[in-house]
Amino acid sequence: LTTHNYKADELNQKALNELDTPSHIFKASIDGEFMESMYPVLAQLELKVGAQIMFTKNDNENRAYFNGKLATVTSITGNDIEVSMAETHESYKLKRVVWENKKYTVDSSTKELEDEVIGTFEQYPVKLAWAITVHKSQGLTFDRAIIDVGQAFADGQVYVALSRLRSLEGLILRTHIDTQVITTDKKIVSFTETNNRPAELGMVMKNKQRDYIRYLITKTFDFNSLLNEIKDIRDTGNEEGTFDEETMKPVLEQINNTLSSEISNTEKFKKQLTTLVDENQYQLLLERIRNGSNYYKEVLLRVVKMLLTHIEEMKKQKRVKGYVTNLTELDQLFAKKREEVDKALYLTQAILEERDAFDFTELTKARTTERLNMLDEIRSYVGVNDGKGKKAKRNRGIKKSKKDEPSTYDITLNLLESGLTVDAIAQERGLVPSTIEGHLARAVEAGNLSIYKFMTEENVTTITKALQEMPEGFTSKDLFMKLEGNYGYGKLRAVMSHAGIKSTRQKED
Repeated sequence: LTTHNYKADELNQKALNELDTPSHIFKASIDGEFMESMYPVLAQLELKVGAQIMFTKNDNENRAYFNGKLATVTSITGNDIEVSMAETHESYKLKRVVWENKKYTVDSSTKELEDEVIGTFEQYPVKLAWAITVHKSQGLTFDRAIIDVGQAFADGQVYVALSRLRSLEGLILRTHIDTQVITTDKKIVSFTETNNRPAELGMVMKNKQRDYIRYLITKTFDFNSLLNEIKDIRDTGNEEGTFDEETMKPVLEQINNTLSSEISNTEKFKKQLTTLVDENQYQLLLERIRNGSNYYKEVLLRVVKMLLTHIEEMKKQKRVKGYVTNLTELDQLFAKKREEVDKALYLTQAILEERDAFDFTELTKARTTERLNMLDEIRSYVGVNDGKGKKAKRNRGIKKSKKDEPSTYDITLNLLESGLTVDAIAQERGLVPSTIEGHLARAVEAGNLSIYKFMTEENVTTITKALQEMPEGFTSKDLFMKLEGNYGYGKLRAVMSHAGIKSTRQKED
């Protein structure tokens, strides 16, 4: 790492000249009279077998390399250059790439941005990399490095160079670091002097905590999003014409009326809570939140029961898939609101007690049990398949149309979004957890689901690290064995899709 470009170029060229390799020097040059500094890489590139190079461009197509990735030249045959990637030691054949110089203009009639290619440059996207500038090293991490910052000239430059190393053991200083070259941006110093007030930190934290509790109260006890969704369902969709008025409208109207009747009381309740926050009456605040949460949980429980019953009844109708989908999305919103109300007291109390850790496990288990019991009761009443192979009862002589039923994949996603865990979904559907994980892996691959909805960051990191150590052409079974069977194939495939890594697929046992 050096402070000036010319030093880096000198060291690179010296290393190339002294490289003890009998192989010939490869030269790739570009004719032209433009100054070399105008090119994205050197117009004339000299390489030897054994030379260390660095890529200067991202491979957005195949992701074989990225800007700043190191490699070593292993073979030069004519115009074919083979390199060995750093760390992975994978062999890669260099390919020329094209840089385009574009001129951008705005069309006066359409007001759209248009681009015109006015020049191109083609070369291998690499440069010698025994030395790089401190500026170029930003974002990179090294085990060992020789650093020359004796003539550093920019604010923070010394810090950037030294912080590239993982440990002091790999650090070699080429020149003495003069204290005069260690500088800090005056704006940063001024900001620190103006805003660094440790004595006021406690008060600032208290104020921010009160601000968040106010936000939590406002967000939790607000049902406008639910009312808007109900309005959208009632106002849109041509499926409504397939029902008579008594079958569909009263349910949504009843839910809407139940929530609407609470608006006035809810606004008063929120004002009471925020007043208690402002007056620091925390014990009374917690008591009011506890009572209010219990009340609104009962309200939500009633309307959700009506909604789930309506969904199960509508699944038996024909040509209602779009309408059922809308109802399911509404159910997910209710589940989210139920979760917010459930957490309101816990979060407020934890913040006021200045707790660092939050554990919602018991709350989640209680909601899951409550929902499963409710679904069992509803399905027993309506008469639907319990998911365990029993035939569904038929009400009103209407046969279920497989075409109108949501797919098994969609049902799993809907249950996950409603707050159920993988194990709870498996129990609810009478399936094994690995099957549910397979459904969720498909959703991750299709870009319809965040992997962190059903996997912890720790598990994703562990599997990703194992993926990076797998050889080329590995199979899902190879990865399964490497992780000693601690993760199912569904989770493995989900992480592979999340990381953009593919394996040679084979049928797993």
